[in-house]
Amino acid sequence: MKKIIFIFGLLILFAAFATAQNVSITDYTVPISKAKSLLLNMDYNYSAVGDSTTSNVGKGRVIYKQFYSSLPFSWSIDFDGSGSKIDDELSHSTHLTTSVNKYFSDESNFFGFGRLIASHVKGYKQLQSRISTGAGYGRFIAATAFAKAIRIDNFLLKEGVITDHLNKEHLIELGHIIEREQEYKDKYGSTYEPHWYEDMEVIIKKSEKMKGETLGAMGILRIKEVLFFETIHDRYYGWDVSLGIGYDITTADKSETDPSMEGRFSFSYPISLGTQINHYTQYNSEFADFGDAFSIISATDYIYELSNRIDILCGYKFQSSKPLANIDAINSHALRLSYIFYIENKINLVLNGQMDKTGDYEWNKSLLLTLGYRVW
Repeated sequence: MKKIIFIFGLLILFAAFATAQNVSITDYTVPISKAKSLLLNMDYNYSAVGDSTTSNVGKGRVIYKQFYSSLPFSWSIDFDGSGSKIDDELSHSTHLTTSVNKYFSDESNFFGFGRLIASHVKGYKQLQSRISTGAGYGRFIAATAFAKAIRIDNFLLKEGVITDHLNKEHLIELGHIIEREQEYKDKYGSTYEPHWYEDMEVIIKKSEKMKGETLGAMGILRIKEVLFFETIHDRYYGWDVSLGIGYDITTADKSETDPSMEGRFSFSYPISLGTQINHYTQYNSEFADFGDAFSIISATDYIYELSNRIDILCGYKFQSSKPLANIDAINSHALRLSYIFYIENKINLVLNGQMDKTGDYEWNKSLLLTLGYRVW
């Protein structure tokens, strides 16, 4: 455990001083920001001795995320579904979270929210679902397009297509063009790419740092490589805090529950051009036993781009559950360290190491190798 914490701290310290140019992800501003991703992961292990099967285990996972933010409102969808097969036994786990924030005005960071959470795991008697509503303060900006613009800038400078790094204003304009990909698809159909690159070229030429009159074959090749053949983790920055009331529509064991108070804090911040840290903490407590019975979930993820082909992900999750006032809270901890190797295009190989502990039990350690495919 101490080794994982040491590595986590060392990566953050190293990233804080690692900067390629005088620009930050948080410089990116855009009236409408959006992002979506679909990841497919799978692993299978079969082994036998003679005619006897010693291991027959398969796992699959689907992760879908979509985010949209504008001045008047924002919304998000997060789905995580997995299925596994151990010998002849099948199991599954699904979790869906959707939320909508409506801001009081275009200039205000105050918002009202609605949220729906649903999940089902093997053994549940029925779908578990919950709705909540309330108010909060804060905003998030999706800046993945800006991260791509920065990498394009680095590649073009390396190939000698430009004489120096683009300044902040032109990088932001380039990010805006990248973010409008769907508009080009809608307007030009399957032949949208040349028009898209042409508008990028206009921005780069306007910077007066382009060597020739055009980007040339190498410039276009490098831009295409970043946009279609490299994976850049979703980048966000911002924070929000909210307070509201939640109610269980249905419960896993068909029991009845009382309305509860919900408090949530979340933030995302890119420490440097190659890093991203995401955190959220949520507190729930039923009004009938307010403060005496509760649940707490707090999770932090840190992503570091070691190179164009290798990412490192560190994560920590803490949970505390006290379902009744007259019993002690049960705490659990989970530490994760992942190395993500991008083999080709959207295919990656992930080495996951995890340690988890619940209550007074000993730490459980696991190591897993997973093959993944990023659809978007």
